[in-house]
Amino acid sequence: MERDFVDQDRKYFRFNVEQGLQNVTMAQWERLGEVKSHTTSYLQRFHIKKKVDEAVHAIISGHDEVNRHGVIKQWQEGTSTVSEEQGGGLKQNSNICPLPTPTFTGREDILLELHTFFGPSLSSVKCHKQRIFVLHGLGGVGKTQIALKFVEECQEMNDSFFWHVFLIDGTSEKTLQSSLRAIAAWNGIGTKWEDTIMWLHSQCQEWLLLIDNANDPKVNLHQFIPQCKHGNILITSRNYETRIHALHSQSAYEILQMRPDEAIELLLKVIGENQGESSQDLASAIVSELGYLPLAVDQAGRIIATYMYTLSKLLQIYRVNRTDLLTVDTVQKKDQYPWSLYKMWKITFHKLSHLARFFLQICAFLHHEGISEDIFQSAFAGINVSDSKKLSNGEVIDFLLNFKSVNGCWSSLKFMDVINEAQQHSLFTIDKDIEKYSLHTLFHEWLCGQVDNPQGTRNCTMQILALSIYPHKQWEGMAFRRSLLPHIKEAHAKDEMHINTIDSMSNLAQIYKMKGQWNEAAELWKRVVIVKEKLLGANHLGVATSMANLALLYSNQNLWEDEAELQMKILEFSLRVWGEDDSRTLKNMENLASVYFKQQQWKEAEILIAEVLKARQKLLDEDHEDVLRTMITLSTLYSKQRLWKEAEDLLEDVLVIRKRVLGENHNDTCLVRNKLAHLYMERGQ
Repeated sequence: MERDFVDQDRKYFRFNVEQGLQNVTMAQWERLGEVKSHTTSYLQRFHIKKKVDEAVHAIISGHDEVNRHGVIKQWQEGTSTVSEEQGGGLKQNSNICPLPTPTFTGREDILLELHTFFGPSLSSVKCHKQRIFVLHGLGGVGKTQIALKFVEECQEMNDSFFWHVFLIDGTSEKTLQSSLRAIAAWNGIGTKWEDTIMWLHSQCQEWLLLIDNANDPKVNLHQFIPQCKHGNILITSRNYETRIHALHSQSAYEILQMRPDEAIELLLKVIGENQGESSQDLASAIVSELGYLPLAVDQAGRIIATYMYTLSKLLQIYRVNRTDLLTVDTVQKKDQYPWSLYKMWKITFHKLSHLARFFLQICAFLHHEGISEDIFQSAFAGINVSDSKKLSNGEVIDFLLNFKSVNGCWSSLKFMDVINEAQQHSLFTIDKDIEKYSLHTLFHEWLCGQVDNPQGTRNCTMQILALSIYPHKQWEGMAFRRSLLPHIKEAHAKDEMHINTIDSMSNLAQIYKMKGQWNEAAELWKRVVIVKEKLLGANHLGVATSMANLALLYSNQNLWEDEAELQMKILEFSLRVWGEDDSRTLKNMENLASVYFKQQQWKEAEILIAEVLKARQKLLDEDHEDVLRTMITLSTLYSKQRLWKEAEDLLEDVLVIRKRVLGENHNDTCLVRNKLAHLYMERGQ
């Protein structure tokens, strides 16, 4: 549709809030805050505000007299003017910019941004301002191909708009210098790379310097950019820090994964498959598994073509052994990309420091979205709040202490050093509005396979999550605790047979309970009980505690049969571990009796309470509060069964003791007297 209206100025307006929100579903209510933040931020942009105003004006005015020259038309008209102003003298074959891959698909949004930014109406020569645009993002998202497609479209519209396009290999300082030296030599302007920089500085023309793959964080691109008020520069990089070279914040564009429809179209193009309904469905499943990452989709398509797989066969193989599949690098390609996706990520990963690698390995066991500094800062605080000796090893403490400031507090600067190191390769997508980080789903999955010690690292992750909850036990910490839910679920989904995992599952169950999600809490506590019995043994106190938590949850839901079954198991545990006269055993007998009471099983409750009274009278003085309270409970059970004489005798004994110990007019004495009077009245006395 956009193409149909591209020459219809002020008739077609398209607003698109990206930042990964295109995949948010209606069921993901917990991301509403994120959607709101991104939308608000998007609408604050100057050019978006302007477009909104124009759209409103067009709707209200309803005029048909509008300028029908769109962005592409401006290119065609503007380039002729620029061409007349510009001189020749350059050897046009000095640097050949390759074409994009023949299967290039979609990306209209960013291409339109590039055409608008570099359009003739904003000519650098006319405006006396050099224009620099940065495309940055994770390796494999298609930055180079987008840049090449932009150059191709410019040349198709009018090959003389840019005086010339110079392609610079930005891989390293050596390749940058080599590319610039080649330009100087071809045009006879010198033999040094600096000669090209000085020459471009002197050429007041609309040249385009395409610096591709400027990924090395150790190289400062500033020295390779002519410092003048003319010319155009397009940079592609994995390094998030290259944004600093952009003309303004809107000319630094993070390339994310493709839209689902674009990824499907790309896969079918690569394999040359007709877009029938069955092919569409299978392709949709494949690209979804690949996280809509262009290089992964292209690689999958090449594997299909090379090995003559069907779409269904590839999907089957991928789900069984995805790591091997995405490590395969076919010889025949339609582009010049040197590595498979996983090989490229592996090279990047091993360039990182040990601390950054370990941090990413921790993140491999968190949910790929919503990773925040708060998790690690709270865990750091939790070391002092909790008993750190309970941790199974000191690796977690050693890791967290890397972020300790000189005064012993948490250092956000040290934490951001690690984030920035990862961002030098665009490994995270940063959401500045809500201060959270995300990993691409495919990269997150790949990370899991790079963990040196999966069980140990998983345990460290669970310990960090458990520690992070300690400073947030009050209600004011509920928002933070809710944000931990996806991470705890992700971690325990990968392995629940470890005590640290079980502790975090218990914390998660508590959070569900506080939110009123009874069923989710119950399911978790049932699993906690089963796994604790396996890990700790049936006689461990932790098993009984978890059963008690689950029983209380059943009580809140009025699931009395389930509650009674659990209370019976807890009582059996008490008798087995503590004995029949232990105060904890007697308390658990009372708990079971209370469930029978709620079920109106008076006789069963009476038997239990009678045993409790007998034990307490043997262990405690007759005027002890626990003895008197138990007598009152037993009296109530007798009256429920219309055993009036037994009920009266107990209450009369309690009244005598209350008078002697507390006096005639004490509130507790009066309460017993009222109960006794009510009992007499029921008997008609």
